[in-house]
Amino acid sequence: VLSILVYNGYFPPELLVSPAETNRNIKIIETYQYESPYAATGADSPNPAEGVDKSKALWDPALSVDFTSGKTGHTSYAMVIPVGLRAKQWASTSRATDAVIGNRGPKIKTLTKGGAPNSTATLENPASNTMLIHGGRKTWEGNIGYNDNHVDFETSVTPETTLYTAANGSVWKDCLFADEVDDSAGTNNYLGIYTTAGKDINDFSLIWD
Repeated sequence: VLSILVYNGYFPPELLVSPAETNRNIKIIETYQYESPYAATGADSPNPAEGVDKSKALWDPALSVDFTSGKTGHTSYAMVIPVGLRAKQWASTSRATDAVIGNRGPKIKTLTKGGAPNSTATLENPASNTMLIHGGRKTWEGNIGYNDNHVDFETSVTPETTLYTAANGSVWKDCLFADEVDDSAGTNNYLGIYTTAGKDINDFSLIWD
């Protein structure tokens, strides 16, 4: 997704990495190829393609988001998971509460509901790299872009202005980095960096930190 945009000149690869990045395995790709990218041949893969005409490539596959297991990723930012009803958010909906891209967040372990609409997130890793990008070291803060083209600097993974309606009609704060299973519409905000995709939410593999 990101490489197609870079290949077509919408923005340079430098913009994919935050100046405040804290993960050493996330770096700007300095060798992005805009013509006949070598990686399009699959020569570096376990099963390289034969007879591939790299001059017909539509993006450079060398740009990767995967920073796990010692690999180098090339973006700091999480995006809306483009599957199901959320796929429609990959358009100009002009909805001010649809989060589409922003600083990535920590992996959420649990969400505990108090008095509506309050919801408290417990993190899988309280020392997540994402806590160091902006603000204090024990809280998450980040810039989130919404589908009406505005950006808010959020100071919580459950912002005051993003809400969802549960199946029982109650309204709760919408966690930016979790998929609330009780969401009646199935369109609650869910941002992440994913390394596999498909037709179903279970086909997506999200990575954190």
